[in-house]
Amino acid sequence: INAEYMGQKHQQERMAETTLKLTVKKGVGLDRMGRGEAGGCDPYVSVWIGPRGPDGQVDQGHMQTTNFRTRTLDSAGAQAEWNADFVLKGVNPAHTMLLVVKDTERVSDNRHLGQVTVDLGYFNPNEMKQHNFRLGPAPGENKAYTGELICIVQFDYQRPQAAPQAAPAPQYAPRPQAPPPQYA
Repeated sequence: INAEYMGQKHQQERMAETTLKLTVKKGVGLDRMGRGEAGGCDPYVSVWIGPRGPDGQVDQGHMQTTNFRTRTLDSAGAQAEWNADFVLKGVNPAHTMLLVVKDTERVSDNRHLGQVTVDLGYFNPNEMKQHNFRLGPAPGENKAYTGELICIVQFDYQRPQAAPQAAPAPQYAPRPQAPPPQYA
């Protein structure tokens, strides 16, 4: 058996033993990027999980979407509360999580409000904790801060169960020796 194959198989088994539980609670101070339009912000959050790109940067093109997205909150303004729970199984602890907050637009493309990137190794195994993530600006924007995303994260590493031990071979008593034949 190929050693590389065995290493990949072991990694797949380790990934199957992980569970990421994420609650996207709320967004605070979500910025409409100073556009000053009438109407409220209609935000939603998309969750992306995957490896960093070849250049070490996080890029949605290199990540697989988890197809997890909060509902859109109509006219939520700068304060949005989702309380959306997601459970992802088989997540690689070496991967990165990208949370992207966007404003739903009915006529044009949805507007990027902010994003945060977190390496999954940042989370303590088997610990549930609230995190206040500072959102970075939209690509190309010069702002340093566009709000916060408050989440509860628990990244469980489930230890593989030990294989059942084979029962020891039964110990047989030596066969009694038949007495040697008696010759007359």
